[in-house]
Amino acid sequence: MYLTATKPNLMYVVCLINRLMTNPTELHLQAAKRVLRYLKCIVDLGVLYQKKGNEELMAYTNNDYA
Repeated sequence: MYLTATKPNLMYVVCLINRLMTNPTELHLQAAKRVLRYLKCIVDLGVLYQKKGNEELMAYTNNDYA
């Protein structure tokens, strides 16, 4: 639940796969596996706030809203 709330792109895919689970096909299973592979790659990514440290916040994104 935390991942789908913090990652809108992941929430869309999970909801789409969930809607199609009444009649799943091999394509749906491949999509679910791809989501799991994505989660495996981003498990170490996140934001860490420390009491003492650099006060500059830097953010990078790969979203394109054009």
